[in-house]
Amino acid sequence: MSLSPHNTASLVASTVASQSAEELYCPAADHLQARLNADWSPSPAGTDLNFPLGDIIDTNVQTKNVEFHGPSSSYNFLHLAERDHRNTPSPLSRSEQSLVSSLHNPATDHDDLAVPLYDRSTHEYFPHAAAQFIDGYFNGIHYAQPFLDRRQFVQRCETLWRQGNSTCSNSFLALYYGVLSLGALLMVWQNDQLIDGQGRFQWSRKLFEKARLLAGQLGQTTDLEAVQCFFFLAKICQNELSPHIAYLYLGRAVRIALAMGLNRDPGNASNALLRSNPKVQMAETRTWWIVYSLEIELSFSLGRPDSVGHDGFHSRPFPRIELVHSHNGVDTALLEPMEVQVIEFLARLSRIAREISFKLYNSTVGTPRKVQYVREIDAALNKWLQSIPLSIRPCNDGVSSGLSALNKQRPYIRKQSLVLGTKYHNIRMLLHASLIATAPAEWTTNGVSEIMETCLGSAKSTIQLIYENYCHHDFFRTWYLNTSYTIFAATVILFFAARSTNSPEQSHWQELIQNSIDILETMNENVVARKAAKIIADSLERLRQTQSSEVLPAQREDATSGFPITDAMDQQQSFPFDLANWDGIGMFPWANFLSMDSPLDL
Repeated sequence: MSLSPHNTASLVASTVASQSAEELYCPAADHLQARLNADWSPSPAGTDLNFPLGDIIDTNVQTKNVEFHGPSSSYNFLHLAERDHRNTPSPLSRSEQSLVSSLHNPATDHDDLAVPLYDRSTHEYFPHAAAQFIDGYFNGIHYAQPFLDRRQFVQRCETLWRQGNSTCSNSFLALYYGVLSLGALLMVWQNDQLIDGQGRFQWSRKLFEKARLLAGQLGQTTDLEAVQCFFFLAKICQNELSPHIAYLYLGRAVRIALAMGLNRDPGNASNALLRSNPKVQMAETRTWWIVYSLEIELSFSLGRPDSVGHDGFHSRPFPRIELVHSHNGVDTALLEPMEVQVIEFLARLSRIAREISFKLYNSTVGTPRKVQYVREIDAALNKWLQSIPLSIRPCNDGVSSGLSALNKQRPYIRKQSLVLGTKYHNIRMLLHASLIATAPAEWTTNGVSEIMETCLGSAKSTIQLIYENYCHHDFFRTWYLNTSYTIFAATVILFFAARSTNSPEQSHWQELIQNSIDILETMNENVVARKAAKIIADSLERLRQTQSSEVLPAQREDATSGFPITDAMDQQQSFPFDLANWDGIGMFPWANFLSMDSPLDL
């Protein structure tokens, strides 16, 4: 048995990161040697195995960059699903491309050394198209994270169109192109619609490039627009399904915000101008808490540490809202409209996500303690849900039963309710899925089975919620981040359906999986959604074949046991596209069933 240096390093990282409390009596070196000497052949049915989620550190061969994905990253869920809770070596050869490389999206690749600095003298502001993209942004995705003031932003844009770039800084110009790029990407386009001869992705990527080049010239600039422009670069990459790059841009936004003291109470500021300008205070407050929320959310989804620091550093209050604080002696000039109230609930939800990361995905405690944590955090999550104002509170089961009533409300109510509902169930799935790698014997002895049923319930509610609203609202179909929620939910349901082939719920599960395919196919402009739909459809077909097969149970155990993607080599033959040229996103490993360079593949 031989080990390459890469495999050895990966095994050490995985082993050290995943030791449970019961294993700590064994020194790390002895424990590692025990694993190296073990026979990693498939284990007999019924053997209790604990195959924990570990660290993934790999080099993207397309960018030559090293990427880290921690235990809460979706890479790990794919790895676990492929191995089906078994210590089975990957059948793919070492020459196969790694998962990090295979799921890379080249749309956001840029080599700063090879690109000239942006020349403002050759500026183009595209006022005709820009007006449509600005409307597309502010009438849609803006309500999910409402931190820009529309009136103020549009006024500055009109000044730019009339007088040119002498009226603004590089940071505002970068922000301008960033808003246009995100608006072009996520606004509703009619079938085959072109604006000035270009479509959605042509416009969005061209504007993103302009924003990126300007942001690259900001250097040591620390102003509010610099924070905001890096936030928009991150949001564009996140919706292009390139979270690794989004993480880098968002980290820059966080560091500038901290350098400016945006996290601090402005009432204590020594700057008299800041204290006397409520509009500046309000803009900074909105910006800080939105950046804070996305930083924790994105970091958790990648299994990486966030960079906002301990909450003890952050003394800035949440935005004060009309009708809530108007009778509490608060200066009315500091009160925000009702649509801003969602910011506080996004920030509080991100704190719950951080707690899940610390206590469950980056912890060495044993299963009984993790079960306790899951129950405590689930209670806190439901308390958070009940604290949301009724106007934007999503239904507890995730299904928008009050949709007809919502249609009569202002647009922000409908959009914010949908955003909070999908985020709630995504976090709830990740909370309960933290125990998905637990040894089978512990599912009954430690109450894990009940927790996994809750995970399955949130997966079903996610697909029901998104499917229902895709039928009613065309704006929701362009929010490509829904791809992640849909694929994760479909994978969880596939996971259970493959293990309970005789369940009376089978037909309902398969209907939900088919609904997830329909959802993804409505976003067929997005290459990741399109290819993910094909993969899930292929997995669903395999599940159906497994159920209808007359193979003897003993033979079935060898051929089709567990999740229908266990045999990666066989799966590779039926892929509807070339895995080596996959241009999807590494954030969603369940969208591609290619085995990674497994640390257990000795």
